[in-house]
Amino acid sequence: MALSKISEIGGVIQGNWDEEYIITGICGAGSQKAGWAVSLTAAGVTAPTDNGVNEDFIGLLLLHYTIDMDTLITANLIVDVVVPKSGHLYGVFTGDLGASHPGITMLFCANAGLFDIQAALEGEHICRSHTYTSGDTVAVVIWGR
Repeated sequence: MALSKISEIGGVIQGNWDEEYIITGICGAGSQKAGWAVSLTAAGVTAPTDNGVNEDFIGLLLLHYTIDMDTLITANLIVDVVVPKSGHLYGVFTGDLGASHPGITMLFCANAGLFDIQAALEGEHICRSHTYTSGDTVAVVIWGR
């Protein structure tokens, strides 16, 4: 069965909480879930990051303590965003990468908030899959090259 929820891969952050850098912001309007790639506007509001605005990427949206991990986060709630660290493991949302092995190189997707396969140049990826099976729309990734 294809995995499609962050809870099915053990949550958003797999790393050590003591070593993570967290930024607080306000959840923006629209569909945003824990595990999405987001940016912060000048007003501190989160917005999903895609391959057209990846220069604005700040981190991965964390779950809100009042909302189930797999549920959309309500706009205007105070949320936390983790700044990914190289070598740490994180749960993220993806497109269907069409592969079933670790080490798939990934970059920001055209669909805001998600990650997708990066087949062009090895040097362009920002993370690699650690746990992923064809058909999944969530993955555990190793941040960095």
